Amino acid sequence: MIKHILKIIRNESKSNLALWLELAVVAIFLWFIVDNLYVILSMYYKPLGFDIKHTYMMKLGYLSESSEGYRADYTEEQQIGFMEDIMERLTHDPKVEVAAFCIQSAPYEGSWSTSSIFRDTFQINALYRYVSPDFFKVYKYQSINGSTDELVEALKRREWIITPDIVEALAPDGANPIGMIVNQNKERAMKGEGATVGAVSKPVRLDDFDDFSSYYAFPMGYNIFKYYANQDIQYFQFPIRVKAEYDKDFKHYFWKELAPRLRAGNFYAQELTYIPDNKASFQRSQTNELKTKGLLVLFLLVNIFLGVMGVFWFRTQARRQQIGLRMVLGDTPRGVLWKFYAEGLIILTTAMIPSMIVMYVLSRNEMINVEYMDFTVLRFLIGLAIAFGLLCTMMMIGIWLPTRKAISISPAVALAEE
Repeated sequence: MIKHILKIIRNESKSNLALWLELAVVAIFLWFIVDNLYVILSMYYKPLGFDIKHTYMMKLGYLSESSEGYRADYTEEQQIGFMEDIMERLTHDPKVEVAAFCIQSAPYEGSWSTSSIFRDTFQINALYRYVSPDFFKVYKYQSINGSTDELVEALKRREWIITPDIVEALAPDGANPIGMIVNQNKERAMKGEGATVGAVSKPVRLDDFDDFSSYYAFPMGYNIFKYYANQDIQYFQFPIRVKAEYDKDFKHYFWKELAPRLRAGNFYAQELTYIPDNKASFQRSQTNELKTKGLLVLFLLVNIFLGVMGVFWFRTQARRQQIGLRMVLGDTPRGVLWKFYAEGLIILTTAMIPSMIVMYVLSRNEMINVEYMDFTVLRFLIGLAIAFGLLCTMMMIGIWLPTRKAISISPAVALAEE
């Protein structure tokens, strides 16, 4: 049957050449669209490394000098004590699962800090996070061993936590990262001075649209509390995880019952944000951009679909007399249909060969998006397979619809038309 189909393709070489060129060009264009969409969706659905369900962010305010109850004679030690008292009251509330301190470390807040971290002469630039141990419980960070407690205990021992890519950069010799001495200061690191690494965390992404996941965390020291125990308390963050059964009405409960109990010294509860809501507003522009891209891709796919399907439809419709004649000569409806499928598949497959070469050249010359995903053979093959599958689907529909009608033609009509 294959020899017979190849003979038919050769006999209609002029029309088949035009179809072959069209499919080759469309395949390249379709692969480019599919690859871009695959990269965006792969990044979007990649594990974030944290969990924001039932989480809130509380921020404190500081009374002005004209406010009732303001006192100017509190010492730094007293101010820090008030902050610790507030945390104590939070953590002992029956509706709160866990609460923590942090600075520029929480997700979907739009603020973070980066710095280099050194081990001897090795270095890497990464995010750094000032957090209290229970921060990892609030957002359910996990170590590479799948344990949250491992991270919590390391920070309680005042040891640092790093991620796997930092391990690769600072220990290219394959040294065990646990117990490794690291520092933010290069000179001290070269002298072997610094903090001890106590745990390795799983990668934690910035957000759904950013793949950057290198971070190191270290415990808050006295100087940090001292710096923020004043009017700058508004920049100090209190992430909270609420027990699931109390999440629904927690905001109402917080302002009615909990917030008044959090007044201490000149500090008071000023703001409470539900993190999932914050996520929606924080990522609104990226989400809208993704939706716009999705609609554009859908529009292009529909046009490609109609174009390819239309070509095969017209091509098959023009051969309806040939289909009827084959039926007269003993071919079954299914046999006729599969011959047309095989013919289209051979043309499409051969058209994909030069397309693959062009696709590969474009990929190697970084004409595609490599910001969020490196170009690999697997990525190339996935995009190619999806594009080929879509074209096959379009081709089969374009053949099946007119063929289904043509195979019902009367033999007498077919012979008369032929």
